[in-house]
Amino acid sequence: MNFGQLINTGIFRTPENAQACAEAYSVNPDEELPDSLLFSIISGAVNETRLIHQNHRKQIEDLSIDSVSGLPNRKLFEEGHDRLHQRYLRDTKQGYTVFFYDLDNFKIVNDKHGHQVGDECIRQVGKVLRHVMRPNDLIARYGGDEFVAAVKKLRKVDAEEVIERVGQGFHGALDGLEYNKIISTEVRSQISISGGYASPVPHETAASVLRRADANMYFVKAENK
Repeated sequence: MNFGQLINTGIFRTPENAQACAEAYSVNPDEELPDSLLFSIISGAVNETRLIHQNHRKQIEDLSIDSVSGLPNRKLFEEGHDRLHQRYLRDTKQGYTVFFYDLDNFKIVNDKHGHQVGDECIRQVGKVLRHVMRPNDLIARYGGDEFVAAVKKLRKVDAEEVIERVGQGFHGALDGLEYNKIISTEVRSQISISGGYASPVPHETAASVLRRADANMYFVKAENK
């Protein structure tokens, strides 16, 4: 195979890449390539393409994952929630439950003790949600100190248990941080997490389900004051 034929295989991303390769190896388009040189050129082109794809994938992940909590962001959640809801509308037996969580007194803690402490609280919520929820459940940092999750086929009694486990898990996480002097006793006593949930009903929109979960969360928050 000569270099011109190799170019026609499409192995190079652009003509500029092919030209740079020809200059690097001092070959011309009509020159027959020894097997060893052919292998080196193909390996280099493949590795370059793989590296570009890896970098592109990382860029996508960086845009999709919240850097503080380590959870997917709002956009990813809404896309996944919409797919889940469309499945429910096609078959109402494919029920699911949306959870909406909010940190209590987060602004007070963040303003008084600084963003480092506030970010640590956010990180702990992310860890707790990943621990409590199942691997295939949708979880995300919705924005600020708000977090959401969507769980398939969950009974009401199980939803109540999830709310309780997240609350207990967050307190337990703060206990450990307090012991290690990362979070002060004052912060530990000020901050907590409230959660509400909702499941869809026929003809309801995905946005409506989320709003009801949010409203139920604020109802719980008001009760706990």
